[in-house]
Amino acid sequence: MFAEFTDVVVTTVGELKVGDPLDEATEMGPLSSIEARDGVVEQVRKAVSEGATLRAGGDALDKDGAWMAPTVITGVTSEMDAYAEEIFGPVAMIFPYSSVDEAVRVANDSSFGLSGSVWGKDTTQAEQVARQRGDGIVAALQQQHVKTRLYRAITDEVMAAVAQRFGGVRVRGCLDERAVTATEHRRRDQVDRRLP
Repeated sequence: MFAEFTDVVVTTVGELKVGDPLDEATEMGPLSSIEARDGVVEQVRKAVSEGATLRAGGDALDKDGAWMAPTVITGVTSEMDAYAEEIFGPVAMIFPYSSVDEAVRVANDSSFGLSGSVWGKDTTQAEQVARQRGDGIVAALQQQHVKTRLYRAITDEVMAAVAQRFGGVRVRGCLDERAVTATEHRRRDQVDRRLP
């Protein structure tokens, strides 16, 4: 299943339309600056030099501005910098797992906690797993939508939840300006239930 899922993600990422963010057909725009783009490209190169496998993208695009190809890497281990670093760019790292407990452990083994998603055939189980995630926002999504809606699922379902009260956790934690108290701010028992 890991190989099949990875192939679908690689194919889907390769089909993303990178372009002007004001064009409605665009699915991914540029990074915030050339320096930011170059930093992400360097993080990917370092991951590969440490043993990760580059499955798609990884380079700056040959056009004016802070453009980068959508990227997928696999084979990242806890000994590599990319495992513990925050990569603020169009980079997906895909990790295999042998049990749900292992998947949750790897997903939660981070100093960062802005958002995440859980993909599965059984939405009830995906929601149960999502409740174990340590991120500020977690969406439970049906696996059948990976191929046809990978990009839209991430932008629509996960980002729609960002409009809700949110402030992140761990290193990326901050209080939501609309929350009265830290307790009101962060409720781990709330899982985004908007499924495609």
